[in-house]
Amino acid sequence: MKKLFKSKLYCKILSAVLALSLAMAPVVSAEVAIQTVVTETDVTLTVACGEEFAGKDVVVQVIDPSGSLENLKTEDGKYGITNSDAVNSNIVCLYHGVADASGNVEFTFKPNSDKGKYTVRVNASGLYKTVETTFKFITDNDSENIVTALAENITADTVAAIFEKPANENVYKPYQILGLDENKMYESFDKADAATKTKIFECISKELNASAVKNTAAFTKIFEDAVLVECLNAATDAGAYLEANAAALKFTEQKAYKEIYADADVLDDDVKAEFYKAVAKADLSGKSVDAAADELGDILLLTTLSYTKAVGVLDTVITKFEDELKDAGVDFEAYSDADKPLEICRDVIDAQPFESLEDFAEELNAVIPDGNGGSSGGSGGSGGGSSSSGSKVSYSFSDVAPVIPDVPNASSYVFNDIATVVWAHEAITVLHEKGIISGRPDGSFAPDAAVTREEFVKMLVAALGFETSGAAADFADVSGNEWFAPYVYTAYNNGIVSGMGDGFGVGRNISRQDMAVMCANALKVKGAELKAVKAESNFADNISDYAKEAVEKLYSAGLINGLSDTEFGATGTTTRAQAAKLLYEVTKVIS
Repeated sequence: MKKLFKSKLYCKILSAVLALSLAMAPVVSAEVAIQTVVTETDVTLTVACGEEFAGKDVVVQVIDPSGSLENLKTEDGKYGITNSDAVNSNIVCLYHGVADASGNVEFTFKPNSDKGKYTVRVNASGLYKTVETTFKFITDNDSENIVTALAENITADTVAAIFEKPANENVYKPYQILGLDENKMYESFDKADAATKTKIFECISKELNASAVKNTAAFTKIFEDAVLVECLNAATDAGAYLEANAAALKFTEQKAYKEIYADADVLDDDVKAEFYKAVAKADLSGKSVDAAADELGDILLLTTLSYTKAVGVLDTVITKFEDELKDAGVDFEAYSDADKPLEICRDVIDAQPFESLEDFAEELNAVIPDGNGGSSGGSGGSGGGSSSSGSKVSYSFSDVAPVIPDVPNASSYVFNDIATVVWAHEAITVLHEKGIISGRPDGSFAPDAAVTREEFVKMLVAALGFETSGAAADFADVSGNEWFAPYVYTAYNNGIVSGMGDGFGVGRNISRQDMAVMCANALKVKGAELKAVKAESNFADNISDYAKEAVEKLYSAGLINGLSDTEFGATGTTTRAQAAKLLYEVTKVIS
């Protein structure tokens, strides 16, 4: 074992050894592995060339972080050496020895004072090229010393100083010694703008001053939390950032995440988009991860209550968040005792959105029958009609859904908002005249509004003249007292519909492919024969296996179209205009 340091003798030996190393053959015949053991003052290198190099010469050059062997190159690209070059090249150690019986050499040397990344170059007899690697000269004490020094004067400026960029990336600055450059949150931090970084530094200093524990682990955790929250707060795409960091932000631990966000049947794409908008508007700056996660959960709950259009979903969320809504003022006893909660939810939907949970509670209480100042329950209308929030209407429900009275208007259309769906004008008008569909009190039809599964079943059963049956089906979400229950039971008993899990799927918007399946089944029950009037479709989107035949039959018969020549929109939500158009075409086949 030999240790060589900078001196005249060292330079002479260095010249000789470099000349030896450069004369070696240029092909790699084996892998070279290098292991390091770093202490406060020493580094021990073990170079494993392989057994085939046992007894052969091995040369190892160690260059400090600020140096480079490029300094040793001559104009012709070869390596040369002079006494002054040896000093200026920053070679802190040169080892020349013979590999042992296992093909290994091992030696210990003292690095200079620079903390950072040292370069190691290895030449061995029989290698066709130089093998180069690096190691870090850093110890745990180096990291702790930085945090200890910072603890004596914690300000946003002293924290910012830790993140000063190095002039030479190999000579480490404090954040590199702390390992933050390899932290999972460093990329987000590094890409943040100056204003966001300033807030991160302020947050770190605030948390450090408040923390009783000041060590490397504590600093690292505070850094990660500050970056997570401040980058979310500043994100131009809050949704994408939240999706990518939901677990780190502890959002996944929130009840609202588990009961709403993680359930696609509860949180549809429209509500999710509104949630992301609300997150982007919220001011989370300066909050801890725990506090930010709590606020995200509150925002999600309020957004869902404010924008979901499915009465069944709204009822589910109200029930699951009983404690939270009680705290906001909801008269839960009155709501639980109500005979028709879905009708109450329909009225609440008319008043959306809400500014706070207290605002929601006030509206819900107002429409609960015999509740806190409440009026009678709301609509539930056929085809998705509903009463307006400004005028609550009381209905007496039997085995049919209430028909909301249409408000006359001077337009040539029966409804004042269907001029944009000319393709469905005739269908809407005829079905309205037959009492199969209805509008809303303000004279509108809401052609682009979604249709729930129970609403469509009611319209389908009525349109095709099925006699409603009282024979119950075993659906967990249909008790038999709802306005839609007879229609759901009739459709089920005739093989037109099936359930979703252990329920029917009350309150969920019906997809275009499920609408097609129900219509195809109903036509089959009526004995209708569909004749192909056009070639097979070119739909390339992912239509579920159970729906492919129904979609193709209805398309070939000219009863339904796609969103384009190549897209059917199988899982997309059915609109009221689309539902009216298909039902109209189906009734023409039957007649």
